Amino acid sequence: MENAYWDVETEAPTELTIKELNRLCTEFREIKEKKAELEKEISSLNAQNGGIQNKILETLEEFGMKNFTGDFGTVSQKKNYSVKHPKDPFQKTAFFNYLKEDGVFEEMVTVNSRTFTSWVKKEIEAKEEEGLFGWCPPGVDAPEIIKTISLRKS
Repeated sequence: MENAYWDVETEAPTELTIKELNRLCTEFREIKEKKAELEKEISSLNAQNGGIQNKILETLEEFGMKNFTGDFGTVSQKKNYSVKHPKDPFQKTAFFNYLKEDGVFEEMVTVNSRTFTSWVKKEIEAKEEEGLFGWCPPGVDAPEIIKTISLRKS
């Protein structure tokens, strides 16, 4: 291994550089501890926020409201889908055959999870518009629907 500095004389570490290294290491530890405290606080806030969101969502659903507007802005219900790829060879075959029949096999066969979920959502919603509820593309398990809320400031 070649080192361009081998022929350069360097001074032995002085007391000042050792003190500086100690100060930097102490500062590093303090920042690391403060970061851990903040992460703990963020975790607590996330838990509180999740509880509040659930209460808001339950109330909106209880009163059949899709959104609510107040001095704070507007909260709206959102419905997110969580779709899993077909697991076993039989599910994959059924799903791939469906994609071929639908003419989208080449586009969807190497699709990432978000695109897959978006496509399945579109297919399910199209069937629901036709009055067919509970339908899912062959070979695909029914999606888990995760309801959340969004907030827009007024």
